[in-house]
Amino acid sequence: MQRLRGPGWRWSRLVAQVLVVGGCLALATGTAAAAQPFSGRMDELFAMSACPAGTLATVACVTVTGTGELSHLGKTTEAVAATINLAAFSPATNCVPDQARAVFTAANGDRLFLTTNGSSCQTGPGTGVDTGRYVITGGTGRFTGASGSGAYTTNATYAANMQSGTSITTYSGTISTGHRIGASK
Repeated sequence: MQRLRGPGWRWSRLVAQVLVVGGCLALATGTAAAAQPFSGRMDELFAMSACPAGTLATVACVTVTGTGELSHLGKTTEAVAATINLAAFSPATNCVPDQARAVFTAANGDRLFLTTNGSSCQTGPGTGVDTGRYVITGGTGRFTGASGSGAYTTNATYAANMQSGTSITTYSGTISTGHRIGASK
């Protein structure tokens, strides 16, 4: 059997080389994993806390700790430092803007970092809801370089003094990393 070595053969070989090189480049440059769903629930305790020196007098500080389960982390603990801008309280809506920095720690010690921006609203005597957006800003271990974003909702029940209470926060959105991410339980 005779091998064909005409112009068609050269063209086929060129196409094959382009496909192989293109595939290698895609593998080499495509290190970031595709965005995956991110969701979960945290059961929390919160309390008013002392603000760092230099914080405006119209800002209240809150610490939050909790436990729960988040996708890609499994059983999780959280530590949150939040601020509430009391000067921007709206009597028309009973809402005030807030922001926070959160650290979620998986059972194996890997951490995921988030920032949030939202609005906390009183919904009744001793109850409130905080809704907003989160942005994943990195992490440690398998979450090094993580990114993503989504929405959160917190339903809170305040103690009689309104200085502390309990809450449940749910998260829904996406997460991406340069690594394969999976749940750690």
